[in-house]
Amino acid sequence: MAEIGIAAHPVPSRAGYLALTFLIAGSLFAGAFGFGVIHNLRRSTSSLALAAIAALAGLQAVLESLRVMTAYTYPLHGLRLMGIWAPHVQQIAPEP
Repeated sequence: MAEIGIAAHPVPSRAGYLALTFLIAGSLFAGAFGFGVIHNLRRSTSSLALAAIAALAGLQAVLESLRVMTAYTYPLHGLRLMGIWAPHVQQIAPEP
């Protein structure tokens, strides 16, 4: 007959997901740098927009993984969530 017991569940390792997030964020920051160099050479608005989008996406990836990297207080969690969602709210909010 099997016994039922209560024990602490082991916390799974998130190292793989964190490494993947940093790989993606690094690629986005490298893309932002590359588009910034292209903007500096050609002065096109499209390369500036792509640089800003890539930098913002990289920053969001880092903010998403901040919870895994450090233990922080609840007010910082609210700021982290605002940092993740603020660019999206600004895009969909109607302009006066």
